[in-house]
Amino acid sequence: MRSSVKISASRAGLAAAVLGALAIASLSSCDNSYPIYGSIQQEKPGATAGIFYMASVGRALAFNGDYFVHRANIAVSPDGSSWNLVNIGSLGTGYFCTGLAATSTALYAVIDSQVPDQGMGLYSSTNGSTWTLALADPTSNQTSSPMIDNVFVANNAVFVEFHNENGTTGTSTAGSTDDTYTLSASFNGSAFSPVVFGNGGASSSTMPLLGAAYADGAYWIIAKDGLYASAAFSSTSPSGSFSQVTESGAPPTGAAIDCIMASTSTPSTLFLGTDAGAVYKRTTGGSGIGSGLWSNAGSLTYAVTALAEVPVSSTATAILAGLGANSSTTASLSISYGYIQLDPTSLTWLSGDSSTIIPNSTNYDTTLSGKPITSFFYDPVGKIFFASTDSANLSGASGLWTTTWSGSSWSSNGWSPVN
Repeated sequence: MRSSVKISASRAGLAAAVLGALAIASLSSCDNSYPIYGSIQQEKPGATAGIFYMASVGRALAFNGDYFVHRANIAVSPDGSSWNLVNIGSLGTGYFCTGLAATSTALYAVIDSQVPDQGMGLYSSTNGSTWTLALADPTSNQTSSPMIDNVFVANNAVFVEFHNENGTTGTSTAGSTDDTYTLSASFNGSAFSPVVFGNGGASSSTMPLLGAAYADGAYWIIAKDGLYASAAFSSTSPSGSFSQVTESGAPPTGAAIDCIMASTSTPSTLFLGTDAGAVYKRTTGGSGIGSGLWSNAGSLTYAVTALAEVPVSSTATAILAGLGANSSTTASLSISYGYIQLDPTSLTWLSGDSSTIIPNSTNYDTTLSGKPITSFFYDPVGKIFFASTDSANLSGASGLWTTTWSGSSWSSNGWSPVN
């Protein structure tokens, strides 16, 4: 994060909460007899300079032939190797980005300017270089009016989260018990409309809303208090109500869910990662919401807050899960962070994934320099896999790592830090 970026105390707390909600820790090593680990688990020494050095890096994505990732600013690259900071109109690079997402036709970023009341809100771009303020923050005074905190996309629906710091407890920390969160949604550039969600049709939540996915003919929203779904919500009915999911075997009501992913190989299948360290898998029961079939991988010590599905052959995929500090712990130098693999069919952790295994010539360290992972992104077109990491537990190394898939195997060079 650049020291020149100055934001309000309220926004500073938000930025920490956004990255904290994404941060994950992992087991320290693995057995490379499993396909995905056999080649990419090796890694080069961490970077010692560059825009990602010592940075907390958030979501990476592909748009309009380029790669984008957000840290303090947004960075862009044509190839995943050379990066430049993105200028947002008259703000230049003097802004702080707390959310980044893309549909097939537009890129969206939640931006906080360095100047109070100026340039704050949701920006959009159709080419990644020219930006328009699509939705302005109502005000920078967060004692009574909501600010835009996050943006996420599912099936070309754009969801924008508003955070209202009510201030009755005298705190401006995101996630305070008196805070409320609401959503608005847009389809294909349409005006944003309020989304109704919550038990009993409530219009707001007291917990942050963290992501969305589309699977089994329905939209799914995750929050720090559970999983919500709507089959009625669509491009023709953007105000369709979301209700908390109570299917047998689903995460219990009130469970904090940190990440969500619709399977790319089986689009009707949904994966969730929880603060309690479990990965849940939902397959279709044939009748939409209410009929889902759930299974879960046993809980781990740390939260699961990033998931990725990546190829291991022309016909098979693997699931990688990032682990991190949960709501009852904080990132620590005494813990080695990274990721772990599980079987996507049986949803069992592979036996080689154990913190008791000591790396040697045939069993490599997968800690990505010991840092918590904040996000995964695999681009099936460019065949590049990105791992974004947080600087919370380590004072050095890069915040962004990449490796590549040839179409039949992962790079023998393993992970490389991006400068």
